[in-house]
Amino acid sequence: MRIVNAAVDWVSMGNSRSDPWAQMERQFSALLLLMYIVTAGIPGDGRCLFRSVVHGACIRSGKPIPTEDLQRKLADELRAMVADEFVKRREETEWMPITVYMHDEDEGGLIAIAEYGQQYGKEDPIQVLYHGYGHYDAVQIPAERDPK
Repeated sequence: MRIVNAAVDWVSMGNSRSDPWAQMERQFSALLLLMYIVTAGIPGDGRCLFRSVVHGACIRSGKPIPTEDLQRKLADELRAMVADEFVKRREETEWMPITVYMHDEDEGGLIAIAEYGQQYGKEDPIQVLYHGYGHYDAVQIPAERDPK
């Protein structure tokens, strides 16, 4: 019930007639909060994809969710590692599968739009939600809501 109340509060905050797009975006976000476990609040600071992957890796490994400062530091480290890997392409690095989802109204839920690292295993991938406007959030999808 706490999540439902948070979603209602989230929609109410953007209840502005002057900006219908902001209201629609908040309603969409609230719907996702009700349907899936979306980690709202990943800052849109240019490293949201990496922050979401760091957050998902903590969930996957059973570690506590990092503070925002630690999340930023780990996201920057991950981004640097990815950039180095693109340059080197020789070093062995521990990789894990990552699935990127997007909400598809026609399908009635989330659909996988990209899968990375399948060669490193398909079990328990890190799950990331892409909002379609350049922002990513971490997402946990309960087994009974398995997306398409």
